[in-house]
Amino acid sequence: MKLWNNCSLKSSIFLGIFFVLIGLCLFFGSLQYLKTLNIDLIALLAIDVPIFSLFYIFSNNLLGLKSEKKYSLIDIVMIAVFFIFLFIPMLHISDETFSKQENRLLAPYSPFIKKGIINYNYGKMFDKWFNDRFLGRELLLAIHKHILLNTNKYYQTKDAGIYKNQWILNTSQLFSTISDDELQKIFVGVSAYQTFCNEHNIKCYIELVPRTLDFVRSEQFRIIPKEEKDKAQIIADSILKKTNFSIVYPFNAMKEANKYDYVYFKTDHHWTDWGAFIGYKELMKAIKKDFPDLTILKENDYDIYYSNMVRAEFNRVFWEGHSCKLLNLTVKDCPLDTDYKYYKHKREENLKVNIDDLDNKDFYASYAPNKQKVMIIGNSFTENISYFLASSFENVLKRRCNNMYGDDLKLSRWKEEIVSKNIDILIILVESHYSSHLTELKD
Repeated sequence: MKLWNNCSLKSSIFLGIFFVLIGLCLFFGSLQYLKTLNIDLIALLAIDVPIFSLFYIFSNNLLGLKSEKKYSLIDIVMIAVFFIFLFIPMLHISDETFSKQENRLLAPYSPFIKKGIINYNYGKMFDKWFNDRFLGRELLLAIHKHILLNTNKYYQTKDAGIYKNQWILNTSQLFSTISDDELQKIFVGVSAYQTFCNEHNIKCYIELVPRTLDFVRSEQFRIIPKEEKDKAQIIADSILKKTNFSIVYPFNAMKEANKYDYVYFKTDHHWTDWGAFIGYKELMKAIKKDFPDLTILKENDYDIYYSNMVRAEFNRVFWEGHSCKLLNLTVKDCPLDTDYKYYKHKREENLKVNIDDLDNKDFYASYAPNKQKVMIIGNSFTENISYFLASSFENVLKRRCNNMYGDDLKLSRWKEEIVSKNIDILIILVESHYSSHLTELKD
């Protein structure tokens, strides 16, 4: 113990340990930024000097412990190891600027002195920068997310959240309002649409798809607003009061169908094949009023199968769903615990699909029972329903309005093609969240 009580030897040993640790941290951490950041040496010294002083005082007292106080060398080593572990987060500082797990920008580094001006918020800003980049942070986030997911807790980002019974809802789906001014613009737009159709002897329809929220309301989500009318329903009611235009709003039919199978995906904001099939039947009932000989397809025209994966987009691939992606969940973490009903027409191998771009698909079905030429325009909800229409009519043109060329429903965008291709039936289909874009119908 006399040797350990030699202050000079104590200081030398721990001074060496201290600078080895600092050297490792600088080498593996801060030094990687020398090429991309201006290292703030003043701030570095301001932090290192008091840390060294405290470390020296602590080590001097720690090694001054005598054996008669019954402190063993193991105790000392364990305490030393503990403090060594405190330096581990500094061994690698991430240079990422964006967190995929959190779907947000990470805090940037701000120097203590910049352009000769002292940054008095340096401490807070450095803390945010370090907390966004320390070694092992991504692993801790993954563990935290895994715990929340597996204990059925509410898990949210700014874009979406997992709620009761593993429903994932996009933030934009939780709130749905429309002003009187928007309603008036929609009425003007619909009137212009109706006039255009009458002038060209085209039968025109609008289908408004109800929001997801009304089909999970019974789950009693904590953060979902109190009961209010769906925006699509408000629009449909308003148009029906002011005009005789044919508006299809399949809420009641979908609500009944939802008792037997899911009309919306739990991990995606689109309607399922089953939901789209119900929407198809309600639309065809409206069309049949103008075309009494129209044939509406039935379930026995299709082969039915089930999958727990989502298919609702242009490319028709099965995946975990858009809402899962908003939460940056992997297929493993995404709660794919529900099987959904899918349809494939028994003669679909004879269906020809010409793909122009991410907006346009032209369907040709020689086996279809109806000969009218159809165009359907709308947002992504047209994808699933268009395949039911495609086997119902010999020629169906699907035009998606919320991709690539702009985000509008203006008639001027489609007039020339509608007239030149001798369309018999023109359908505009949008779901509730997108329905306010009906204000753009009038040029």
